[in-house]
Amino acid sequence: MNDDGSMARLPELVAFAQFHNLKIGAIDELIAYRRVHERVVEKIAATPVEVRGGRDFRLVVFRNKIDGVEHAALVKGETAADRPTLVRVHRVDFSADVMGGYGTRAGLIERAVAEIEKQGAGVIVLLRDLLPDALSRRLHGEPAEREEEDGLRVIGLGSQILRELGVGRMTVLAKAPQKLVALDGYGLSIDGWRGFKP
Repeated sequence: MNDDGSMARLPELVAFAQFHNLKIGAIDELIAYRRVHERVVEKIAATPVEVRGGRDFRLVVFRNKIDGVEHAALVKGETAADRPTLVRVHRVDFSADVMGGYGTRAGLIERAVAEIEKQGAGVIVLLRDLLPDALSRRLHGEPAEREEEDGLRVIGLGSQILRELGVGRMTVLAKAPQKLVALDGYGLSIDGWRGFKP
């Protein structure tokens, strides 16, 4: 704050920091530092599983240390930070994924499993609903998430899970390429996109 109560801008903050011999940092630098040094997820279990359409997968369960919610990853084969891993980060949709609902999200997990099975290795990160009332909101025809805020949380959770699994470079499985922000802060990079075949 300036002496007159107005919000200080960067030039004023730099002058203040120099006068008082203080260091100054940008918010994006703070976020990048925290992403590298503070882990939000912890691996709590892993077991071999057979999935519909795929063989020799491992189910790895992670807990969000902030809210206690558990998320999972289906992993086939070995991952490495220095070579591209086929990856799908998927928000679990009860209607489409469990009940076999129709629409644009129906069958996405099965299609991801089929692509990874063909490739021989890959990861599907399965993120649970981020809002506690997401299921009832969907049943009432309301949006199940706040798109921008939840999109950033999905990127953060999914990225930390991928890093815990040893992923670095990725080929992303998606219906269409998307703009994903801040992946480099997690040590992740996208080598390419692979679209789902109908």
